[in-house]
Amino acid sequence: MFNPDSFERREDEPTMESRRYEILSEVAAKAAELARDFGLGRDVAEQFGAATADIVADACSGQVISFPNNCGYRFSQRDREIVELEQKGVHPGRIAKRYGLTERHVRRIIKRAELRERNLRQKQLFNLES
Repeated sequence: MFNPDSFERREDEPTMESRRYEILSEVAAKAAELARDFGLGRDVAEQFGAATADIVADACSGQVISFPNNCGYRFSQRDREIVELEQKGVHPGRIAKRYGLTERHVRRIIKRAELRERNLRQKQLFNLES
C-alpha cells in the first residue's frame, strides 16, 4: 500500500513556494536592473521590476512551464545593428550614444549575441536542431 508520508521532503530541498518566490524575485531584480540600464531612477526601476514579476505571476498562474537550457534569444533589429557595428570595430561607447543606451547595456547585448552564436555552433557540431 502506498504511504505518502514515506516520501518526506529533505530539509535542504526547496519547497515549491520557495522556488516560486526565488524565480519571481529574480525576474523582479533582472527587470529592475534592465530598467536602470535604460536610464530609469532606482526607485522607479525597482517598482518596474516588481510590477514585471507580478505580471509574470499572473500570466503564468496555474501553469507548469519549463525553459530549456541554452535556449536561443530573439534579437531585435536594433540589437542586430549593435552587434554589426561592434563587429566593424565601433567602440561600445559610441554605439551606446547612438542608440541612447548605456555602454554597459550595449556590452550585454554583444555578450548575449556571442553566447547565442556559440550555442548555435555547438548545436550544428552535434547535428542538433536549431
